[in-house]
Amino acid sequence: MTITKTIMSFAFAVSAAPAMAAVLDFESLAHSGYAVNYPSTLIVGDYQFTGNQIMNDYLVWGSGSANFAGSTALIPFGIESHTFERTDGAAFDLLGFDISEFTPNTGSGSLLMTGNLQGGGTVTQTITSDGVFGFESIAMNGFVGLTSLQFTTSSDTADRFQYDNISVEQTASPVPLPGAVSLAFGGLAALGALGLRKRRATS
Repeated sequence: MTITKTIMSFAFAVSAAPAMAAVLDFESLAHSGYAVNYPSTLIVGDYQFTGNQIMNDYLVWGSGSANFAGSTALIPFGIESHTFERTDGAAFDLLGFDISEFTPNTGSGSLLMTGNLQGGGTVTQTITSDGVFGFESIAMNGFVGLTSLQFTTSSDTADRFQYDNISVEQTASPVPLPGAVSLAFGGLAALGALGLRKRRATS
């Protein structure tokens, strides 16, 4: 019985693709000036940000700006909704991210996160910042198996945020492995034959 369980557990374990975790930062966009604008589609690692304007959707404060919150961050500038997804279309999990107020004088704002689920439907979470300039960490709940994610804010300046350290991982999914299944059933057949021999030998 123990050997049977071991074989089946092995087949199940090798037939699942491991999750690939990543933390997306924006240090590759770092600069020492005041600000730099980027176009409506921006790719960072295996993920893509898409805004709803024709040009200059994203902003990055430089270290020379009084609005720099301590690390290089991405800011949807003048965008009330933008999309985040994998470039290969695969499902992913959103674990959390860091946000900071847009400027030292912005104050507290709110953000609606909407995840589109791989199997259909959505998951949402509303986030309200603490109103203190500087990054705070946000943990996400239930944002697993997403095909895409929408960040939605109002046009109010208080609802503009700096985003950094987006923690994601590719959703683990079962992968059919005929070899593993054959190995499992082959092991079960061998156990059955062994049991039959033992019964014949003792009869």
